[in-house]
Formats: sequence, structure tokens, C-alpha cells
Amino acid sequence: VITSPLHGTVTNNATPVISGTAEANGTVDIFDGGNLIGSTTSTSGGTFSFTIATALTEGLHTFTATVFDQAGHLSAPSAPVEVTIDTSIPAAPLLTAP
Repeated sequence: VITSPLHGTVTNNATPVISGTAEANGTVDIFDGGNLIGSTTSTSGGTFSFTIATALTEGLHTFTATVFDQAGHLSAPSAPVEVTIDTSIPAAPLLTAP
């Protein structure tokens, strides 16, 4: 289960930390739109944290996670979490009257 960032988050951080819960000491694979972007190991307490190494492009990203337990069983994918990356600097306002 991905617990952070929250579904619907809009951020200017192009390398967000993906964290959540999984079976203890499992290998957690993190996906963006079905593409594997990295792996980490859950703690003995059943939590994981993964920092995205390569900056994501602007726009909507859909993250899911799976876990391989120590017996080699693969979980179903987590519920998708949608995050929008927005690193654009807004245009300066235009004054139309004194």
C-alpha cells in the first residue's frame, strides 16, 4: 500500500519519495504507469521508502507497488496513486489598468 504521496497530490518535486507498507522484509517494486522505476526492501516492521533517482517529467504519474515476500510469492499491485509533477514557473501577471 502506497501511503505517501497521497492520491491526487500536485508537487514541484520531480524526485518524490514513495513510501508505504508491505510484508516485512519483502522486495518492493515501484512502478510508474506500469514501468518499473526501482526497488527497495521493506523493513522488519513492514514499511518501505523509495526515493526516485531520475527526475520525472512534468505531468501525471500513476504509481503502484508490488512485493515479493521471502518465500518468493508476488503480491497483486497496490491501488494506483496519481501524482502530478508541475515544475513550471508561472508567467508574471499582466497589469491592464493603473
